[in-house]
This record gives sequence, structure tokens and C-alpha cells, in this order.
Amino acid sequence: MISQINQKIYESGGVVGMNYANNSQTVSMHNTYGNWPLYGSETASAVHSRGVYSTSGRDNSILQMSEYDNDSAKVGWGHSASDAWSFVNAGEFVWTGFDYIGEPTPWNGVGTGSVSGQGAKPKSSFFGIVDTAGFPKDTYYLYKSLWDENSTTLHLMSTWNNNEIVKNYNGTVKVDVFTNAAKVELYLNGEKVYSA
Repeated sequence: MISQINQKIYESGGVVGMNYANNSQTVSMHNTYGNWPLYGSETASAVHSRGVYSTSGRDNSILQMSEYDNDSAKVGWGHSASDAWSFVNAGEFVWTGFDYIGEPTPWNGVGTGSVSGQGAKPKSSFFGIVDTAGFPKDTYYLYKSLWDENSTTLHLMSTWNNNEIVKNYNGTVKVDVFTNAAKVELYLNGEKVYSA
């Protein structure tokens, strides 16, 4: 039934969209219907709290999500920002640009992570590239580095405050760099630790 509807969309001059499709689904659809123009809609659906680096996932004690764009950030039906971009050819529609009131996933009262009956819970979603006050989250700079051809983007994540940062078992810290610069070098205490 869906392929019949999509065929009618194509015959009418439309473009066939796929919500939350992954790379293999997109490739399969293209291989099956090579003449259909396709686009990914709601490709990324990740949850972040601006400025939270003290966890690499969800922190139930403060009801906040990590800024890190990893598997913990994505929801069951979507992709992290960086994963979604890995199979995009021209552009994408992200769910969503701004945090909004409602759907405070993962604390929305349904499914894993539900806080129903546990007192106070968030009122806002965590899906946005910017928060409800209009301040950019770190993934904003990933998109800026990919989409803004008129300026150079260089953004380092995470915080440098020792008490607000996640360290692995040997004390090292993950640093994400969002940039469209031709070359980047990262120094720590005057010593070059990374170059690309």
C-alpha cells in the first residue's frame, strides 16, 4: 500500500520522504525505485541538554541528558545527529530545531525511563538543536560546520571544568571538534595532542 502511495506521489511530480530511515533502508528504496527522488525526513532525533557534560547518557538524578552525540543521545526510532548525517547526500530534516514544551523524552511518563508518579519531571523536550531559550547546544555547531559555507566554524566540546566532565577508566576525556576548517590542531598544555 505504501509503495502504491509513493508511486502516485512520484507520478504527480512529488518527492518521496522517509521518516527516520537508516542508510540501508534508503539504499534499498533507491535500488528498488531508482527513478524516485527521495529525501530523509526527521532523520536525526537525538536528545541533549545544553551544557551537560557530567554524563555520557541520561542523568536521572538531575533529569538531564548529556551533550555528547552518541548512542545514548538517540531515541529508539531515530539517529544521533552525526549518525544521521553519515548517510545524507544533500540535506536533511531534523526533529527538531528547537526544544519545545511537551514530549520530555525520555521522562515523558511512558516506556523506559518513565518518571510517572515520581514527583517533578521536565516539561520540555530535549530534541532541539537549540534550547527553549534559543541558546545553541553543541550539535548546533555540527550542523553549522556542515551547512554554513560563508563562515568557518570551529567548536570544541566539552567543558574544561574538571568537576563537570566525564572521564574514562584511565582519566582521559572525549573531545568533539565541530569544524569546516581545512586543518585543525588540538593542543593541551602546549603539547599537540591531535591534528587533522
